[in-house]
Amino acid sequence: MAQRNTSTEYTGPSVNEMVRNHTLAKEIIARHNDPCPILDDQGIAQLRNWVRDPTDERHRPSVDNEPGNLVAHIAIYYGTAKSLIVEEELEALRAWFAGGGGKTGEERVTEGKK
Repeated sequence: MAQRNTSTEYTGPSVNEMVRNHTLAKEIIARHNDPCPILDDQGIAQLRNWVRDPTDERHRPSVDNEPGNLVAHIAIYYGTAKSLIVEEELEALRAWFAGGGGKTGEERVTEGKK
């Protein structure tokens, strides 16, 4: 899967700040088409799969295999005291994906060929 993140300079808030302010989902959505988004295409695809059913462990990325994987941390800690997103953020992500948001670069190319 091709990666879109070609920028060397991220200018947005830190993950800690987004988690603390409950704006992580909002920033993922808002910055998705930026040159340096919060999540690259692989992360967006993983998040989309996890958001469909957070209880399905088949869609939960592993921190063991990818220690810096933000989506894995979102999934693993969801619903705990260390949760990175709250229920309202999960619902916002679901609505965004359901409305066609969160396309990867590859998906955009494929849609353009139709």
